[in-house]
Amino acid sequence: MSNLHKSWESLEKLLPFIDNYETVGIFRNDVIFIDEVDIFSSDFAIPKWGSFKGFNDRMFYGTKENALKWAGRFDRLTEFDGPILKGETYLKWLLRDDSSRIDFVDTCFLRVRVDGRVKENDCKATDKPFDPHGPRVTNDEHVII
Repeated sequence: MSNLHKSWESLEKLLPFIDNYETVGIFRNDVIFIDEVDIFSSDFAIPKWGSFKGFNDRMFYGTKENALKWAGRFDRLTEFDGPILKGETYLKWLLRDDSSRIDFVDTCFLRVRVDGRVKENDCKATDKPFDPHGPRVTNDEHVII
């Protein structure tokens, strides 16, 4: 099974829980956040960098309605008429009707490889330096690590 398929299956398992919340943040566990993230600051936010001719698919925060659209990758798969080579290009197609409402944010995070190596140049487009002890996903009352 491909990593893309595994990722989508993980998102599919989240769908029943999303309905319990008004505001949702979905973050992969194989990244290190450089910036703080306030999940209440947008109704529909995804990173504007690392999109590979699509939409960055490693982070989302916003309303539960938009979370269901972002995370429901399998829902409209049969309608897609192109090859799914990259999750980013499929996500751009999936959200094409919502793209004018998406906030493309400068939030910086770095990918961590299976062997523990950190891709320190991931945020090159945002010019943010890597600090391994920097902030994590936060809101006013909680820090989520």
